[in-house]
Amino acid sequence: MIDEPILLVDDNPDDLELMRLAFRRAHVINPVHTVHDGEAAIAYLSGEGDYADRARHPLPYLILLDVKLPGKNGLEVLRWIRARLDHNVVVVMLSSSAQPRDVVEAAKSHCNSYLVKPDSLHELVKMVELIKAYWIERNQWIRKH
Repeated sequence: MIDEPILLVDDNPDDLELMRLAFRRAHVINPVHTVHDGEAAIAYLSGEGDYADRARHPLPYLILLDVKLPGKNGLEVLRWIRARLDHNVVVVMLSSSAQPRDVVEAAKSHCNSYLVKPDSLHELVKMVELIKAYWIERNQWIRKH
């Protein structure tokens, strides 16, 4: 759904800015919230500390989660999400790592998708357009069931 929030979890400020640009170019109008590490992602999702105000920090429909994060890595955050949150939350692992070990572990931990970050902005925009088409526009039934 277009008004459903997205949580982007990435420790690289440049990658966060590129993703925001890619969202704009792909015409994704969902509100996008960002955190920079695994602990902050868990605090955000738990509604703790700085993230207690759900009007300012609503639970996301879609989480784009980097694998390589300081502190708790993305796979640890994914396992936390699946153990504690509604399984209808869509989690897309978005990483520069294409290591088979990471992909297999993410699948075992029930991510919805695993995408490797492309090298160019043009390819990143195309990837975001695919995320938009599949997870935001076409699979709205997930949120309803």
